[in-house]
Amino acid sequence: MIKKLNILYLLEDSSYDEAKVRRILNKAGIDFLFLLVYQLQEYQNALEKFSPDLVLAEHSTFEFDSFDALKILKQTGLKIPFILITDNVSEEFAVNVLKEGADDYLVKTNLSRLPNAIENALEKRRLEIEREHFISDMIDSQSLLKEAEDLAKFGSFKLDLKTEHIQWSDGTYRIFGYQPNEQKLSYEFFIQHVHPEDVNEFASSLSYTINNLDSGEFLFRIIDKNQNIKYVESKLAIKKDKEGIPFLVTGVNKDITDRKKAEEKIASHEELIRLSQAMAHIGSWERDLKTDTLYWTDELYRIYRLEPQSELISFERLMECIHPEDREKVKEVVKKCIENYQPYSINFRIILEDGSEKFLLSTGEIVLNKNNQPIKMRGMAADVTAAKRSELQLLQLNKELQERASALTSSNAELEQFAYIASHDLQEPLRMVISFLHLLDKKLPTNYDPQIKKYINYAVDGAFRMKIMIQDLLEFSRVGIKREFSQVDCNIVVNRIISIFKLSDDNLKADFTVNKLPIINSSEHLIHQLFHNLVGNAIKYCNNSCAIEVGCNENNTTWQFYVKDNGIGIDPQSFDKIFTIFQRLHTKKEYSGTGIGLAICKKIVENLGGSIWVKSDLRKGSTFYFTIPKQIYENQKGNITS
Repeated sequence: MIKKLNILYLLEDSSYDEAKVRRILNKAGIDFLFLLVYQLQEYQNALEKFSPDLVLAEHSTFEFDSFDALKILKQTGLKIPFILITDNVSEEFAVNVLKEGADDYLVKTNLSRLPNAIENALEKRRLEIEREHFISDMIDSQSLLKEAEDLAKFGSFKLDLKTEHIQWSDGTYRIFGYQPNEQKLSYEFFIQHVHPEDVNEFASSLSYTINNLDSGEFLFRIIDKNQNIKYVESKLAIKKDKEGIPFLVTGVNKDITDRKKAEEKIASHEELIRLSQAMAHIGSWERDLKTDTLYWTDELYRIYRLEPQSELISFERLMECIHPEDREKVKEVVKKCIENYQPYSINFRIILEDGSEKFLLSTGEIVLNKNNQPIKMRGMAADVTAAKRSELQLLQLNKELQERASALTSSNAELEQFAYIASHDLQEPLRMVISFLHLLDKKLPTNYDPQIKKYINYAVDGAFRMKIMIQDLLEFSRVGIKREFSQVDCNIVVNRIISIFKLSDDNLKADFTVNKLPIINSSEHLIHQLFHNLVGNAIKYCNNSCAIEVGCNENNTTWQFYVKDNGIGIDPQSFDKIFTIFQRLHTKKEYSGTGIGLAICKKIVENLGGSIWVKSDLRKGSTFYFTIPKQIYENQKGNITS
C-alpha cells in the first residue's frame, strides 16, 4: 500500500489532463497531494519546500521543458522519481530523457499504466536508496546485504555459461522457498521451478538474450518449494569475452507477487464494475466544460447502440441523439446545474440510428476547481426503457379499469333503481288482486261449489307469496342505497333482535348466547338487517330445542363475527348456492321463505368491504362467519354505498 504521496506536477495548461490523472490515481486507490507548477521559479521552490515524493512532467511549459526539469532535479541531488507525460515529442527525445535518468514515460492517450509506473519508479528509487545506504554505511558487510535482500524480497545470482555452475544469494534461495545452500544448484533445477505455462517462452527469451543482447528483463512465474505460485521480475547482464562470446550471466531476482496480486485485484475490480454496468444497463460519463468533450464508459456507448470508444462525444452530439421534444428540458436542467451547482435527475428519450426510441434516467453533478469555478460535470445514465413501457402500460390499464368501474357503477345504480321501482310498483296490482279475491269470496252464495273456494284460496295464497317475494326483492335492492355511518354497538343490536323474535313467538324454544361484541363504525340499519337475517335463519332451521351463539374474534385488520346454531345443517356442496338470490334448498312446505335472506346478507357484507362464508355438515348445525374491516377508507367515510 503506497503511503500518501506529495506529487509535483509540471503542467502545460490543460485542466483536463490534470483531471484525467487525478481520476486514474483515485481509481487505483493511491492517496496523493498535487502541487501544480507552470513556471521555472515555482518548480525550483517546490523542489526545496514541497518535499515531493514524485515528479510528473509534461513535455513543456512556458519557460522550460521536461529535459530541463530533469537536469534541475539531478542538480539538487534529490532521489525523486521522474516520469514524463507526453503527446507531442518524438520517441527519440523520450529515450534520451530516460537515458538522462527519467524513470518512465507515458503518452497522454494511454495513461492506464500510470499507477504501475509510479509504483515501479518509487520501488526503484527505494531500492536505490536502500542500496546506497547499505553500501555507504557498511560496504563490506555481507550480513547487511542479506538483510536488504530479505526486506526488499530480491536476491542476486550468477551463471557461469562454460561450467553451467550457478550461484544464488540467500535472498534468491528464499524467493524459491529454500534455506540458503539447502539445495545443490543447476540450470535444470532452476528451470524445473518455472511455471509450466511460462517455461517455454522464458527459456526461449533467455537463450535469445544471452546470445544476442547485453542485458535483459524478464517477468515470469515460479512454483516454490511449498508449491506457492510467485511472480518474479529478473534483470540480468551478460558478460562477453574479447571475441564477443558470452561467458557469465549476473542479475537480480525480485519477488513481485504482492504487486501483481494488487494489480490483478484492481483489474478484477474494474471488470466487476464493467459487468455490473452491463447487467444493470447503466453507464457513467464525465464532461469537460472547457473542451465540451464527454468521456463515456463502454456501457453508455452500448446504451446508445454505438461501438465503445468509436467516436469522441461532444455535448452537441449528445443533443442530436435526444428526442426533439425532450432536448430543451435537458438543456435547461444542465444549464441550471452549471449555474446553481445543484445536482439533477431527469428522464428523457433518445432516438437510435434505426429510428427506435429508448427511455433514459440520467443524473449529474458539477465539479468545481479550487477557485469554486465549474470545470466539469459527471454522472450516470440508466436505460429504463422496459420499466417506462411497463409504467405506461400500467397507466393505460388503470385508465381502462377506471372507465369500466365507472360504467359498472352507473349500470349497478340503474339496476338498483329499476329493481326498487319495479318492486314498489308491482305491489299495487297485487293488493287489488287480493282485495277483489276477498270480495269475490264474500259475494258467493253459501252453497257454492267447494272447489271454487279451494281455487280462490290458492289464488290468495299465491298472491301473498308474490307480495312477500316483492317485499324481499325491494329490501334486496335497498341494500345499495347510500347510508350514513356511525358508531354501532353490536351488543345492543343483537340483543334487540333476540327480544323481537321472543316477543313475536311465545312458543319459541331457544337458548341464546351472546358473547362480547365490539362497537364498530358502520350503518346501524344494515348491521341490524344482517344479524336479523342470520339469527332468523338459525331459528328457522333449528330442531325443537335451539341453541344459538353469537360472537366475534378480533384480527389485525378486521372483526370476524359468527352466528352458530345446532340446526339441520347444510350439505357442503350447497355452500355457494345458499348465497344466490331466489335459490332454496327446501320446498315451501318444508320451510317458508323466498331464498333472498342470505343473498341480502352477502350483498351487505361485501358492500361493507368484508366477506361471508359458512361451515356446516348435515344434521350437525351451521356456523355463518362474516368480516367487517376495522379501517374505513376515505371514500367510505360519512356517505357510503351499502
